[in-house]
Amino acid sequence: MTPTRRDYIRVGTVGAVASISGCLGFDSIIADESDSEEDSNIDSEQNESDTPEQESDDPETQVSESLEPRIATLSEYLDWLLTEYDSRRQSYTTTVGELHRDFRELNDRDMQDVSIEDIDRLSSDLEDAADHAREMFSEYYTSHYGFRSLSTRLQNDVRPSLRRSEYETASTDFNRISRQVARATSSETTSRYYPKYLVHQYPYIFFTDAENEDSISTNRVFEAYYETADDSLGVFAAPDQMNLRQHPFGVEQPTSEFDGRSPFPDRESDVFALAGWLSDNRAEYELYLNVIDYGLTSGSFPDSYQLGTRHGSADSVSDLSIPDFNNADSVIVYIQCFENEQTASQAAEQIKSDAVVESTATYYGTDYEQVFNSSTELGETVYADIVQVGQHVLCVDVNRTQWPERVDGSSEFDNNHERVEHHLGSTLFETDSEGQ
Repeated sequence: MTPTRRDYIRVGTVGAVASISGCLGFDSIIADESDSEEDSNIDSEQNESDTPEQESDDPETQVSESLEPRIATLSEYLDWLLTEYDSRRQSYTTTVGELHRDFRELNDRDMQDVSIEDIDRLSSDLEDAADHAREMFSEYYTSHYGFRSLSTRLQNDVRPSLRRSEYETASTDFNRISRQVARATSSETTSRYYPKYLVHQYPYIFFTDAENEDSISTNRVFEAYYETADDSLGVFAAPDQMNLRQHPFGVEQPTSEFDGRSPFPDRESDVFALAGWLSDNRAEYELYLNVIDYGLTSGSFPDSYQLGTRHGSADSVSDLSIPDFNNADSVIVYIQCFENEQTASQAAEQIKSDAVVESTATYYGTDYEQVFNSSTELGETVYADIVQVGQHVLCVDVNRTQWPERVDGSSEFDNNHERVEHHLGSTLFETDSEGQ
């Protein structure tokens, strides 16, 4: 029988990663209280000229030269989440809260006492809120709450009615807009547009080989744990919000996106122990990345719930045939970044000096040395494929199981090389087409 993901890393507690927001009903946050179809369609805006652009890889360069910038781009995003996100979210939340307060104050007044100047002021405040959202988040997020649409509705619906002294109509339209503003203040809505722990939409492409959000097409989900000397952050990344509505690791009470906790196992978990003998305290940061293909599981989404689909015929999320992440095959990648290439080279040589170099493997044009260490703190042999890429040392497919034993007659793959390349495909590690 083919070893499962649980056989490889035995980290059932990683289920906390998925916190999955199905119980929160992400897709109904805006639409379920809308008074009209028009209301349900104004909740989102896209970045225009400020949409982030992915740095393109030069196909003529060496793989090591194209892989390192990809790793750096992902780590920069994770570092931004770790060091910048909270303060930016707080600033955004304060702005939206003040906007909501102003709407409440006006809503408490009789519409006959509301002036055109009041409407113009709130319209301008909505525009400012839209600008502030982009200032805080557009570096990494492309979808924003529809404050500009609400401003337009104030000008096109409420203002003319008020000018014509049609107070009842003006009041009805104003109340609808006020409810939309109130909805923007919720933690669920903010996390829907700017997720920190359950990453989807644009930030997901940093984990993949997609050039932009429209080119995403993969069954990969990722557990990522980013750690510096001062702090750490766990992230679960999936290509579509629907996948984040599940409880993929079967935990009855998963960590929530909205409770302020990082959805990743504590530092004592087995996933870290596996990489323990590979670590070097000179590293500026460490990145643990578990690449999971939920297509290789005993369960899968029905066709109507594949990528990019938000709705289907099931009565509830619990009615779905959800992916069995617990039994999914996966590949662990452990990355360390050092101050310079010399220090990284020393770290790579230290790993090999403590281990046995058995052979080499080439994945997408990059040669990895296959090493194993029988004297780890775990008291058992651990295997890994390692390579130095500039300032980084990559350890791929960190595993307790010997290479030939990771596939058998029931496996999807003929050999372990095919298995690893499959998992690294459509991820940031697929830097060319040579290995396909």
